[in-house]
Amino acid sequence: MKFDIKLFISALCIAFIGLCTTVYANEFTDELQCSAWAEEDIKEAVDLGFVPEKLQCNYTDDITRDDFCRLAFETYSFKTGYTYVSDRDNFKDTGQNYIDALYDLGVVNGIGNNMFKPERPITRQEAAVILSKLAELCDLEKTDNNVHYTDEADLAPWAKAGIYVISQYKDNNGISFMTGTGDEKFSPLSNCTKEQAIVTMLRFVFADFADENSYKQNDSYEICALIKDIEKNTITLDPVEYITSDDTERIVELSKQGVNTYMPNGYLIYNPNEVNIKFTLTEDTVYNFIDWGREFADENAENPTIYNANKEDFFKYIQPYIDKNSKVPFFFKFSGNNVISITERVLTSI
Repeated sequence: MKFDIKLFISALCIAFIGLCTTVYANEFTDELQCSAWAEEDIKEAVDLGFVPEKLQCNYTDDITRDDFCRLAFETYSFKTGYTYVSDRDNFKDTGQNYIDALYDLGVVNGIGNNMFKPERPITRQEAAVILSKLAELCDLEKTDNNVHYTDEADLAPWAKAGIYVISQYKDNNGISFMTGTGDEKFSPLSNCTKEQAIVTMLRFVFADFADENSYKQNDSYEICALIKDIEKNTITLDPVEYITSDDTERIVELSKQGVNTYMPNGYLIYNPNEVNIKFTLTEDTVYNFIDWGREFADENAENPTIYNANKEDFFKYIQPYIDKNSKVPFFFKFSGNNVISITERVLTSI
């Protein structure tokens, strides 16, 4: 499946060499508790890192409205780099930040009277509407896939447009995001399962933008990643999550999962699923690194920081860390699959 770099623009900052803490989670077991048709897609989605750990079990169970929104928010953020912080609660029965984010984006509206019913299983028509709105927000490429469902009379008036819109979106392998359940039916009131939701979100992730230039990236959209290998014009990365002491909600969440969140330096690098993703270095790629050993900087320089270093010097600088499999994170910016810049930064904490 083709890789879209926008999947990974989701980190905030970079760490000082040798001071970061790397945390790994268990790999997949042989018993995924999912249907055979969904197994490979679930593995890929989890490896990419947008599936909350809470959802990584009992995949054939129905997914709640809360969990579907969490998955939808994580997927949207993963694809676009979107972040959201708010202290406002839009619903009486839930204060989850990701639900408030989807509400502010115009993706969810609740069930009325400022209620959301987060623990209720989500129906297929509710899921279709959420996904169709996210696809429209991303300006994803549509196809002329005009379908008709024989159970159209069962579609809620508020959901009908979204159900038919979602049929026009496909991933870059030509697979529709969300289709019927057979016999030309959509089954709008049937519940959506975890595995159906995850596979659908994976297709959303691997869908092309209608116009790359129309999607306005913010310069702060970067990923934090470990460099696994460099060979000629190809660099292999393992994207990670950068967490600071200010990320209190995320720290609490990880602590409940048994993750050691002790941060003597004010941050940690969380890497639950190690992956190897290849990107292309171009003639225009900018290399910024810190010359700790003063091997490259001018001897009269006030500090050992190197800006706009050449490719050869960067290769020489990073190779010892690759050989030693050191967990040294860098910041990356991209255009498509091409690397715009690689930056090493110092983070100090008090």
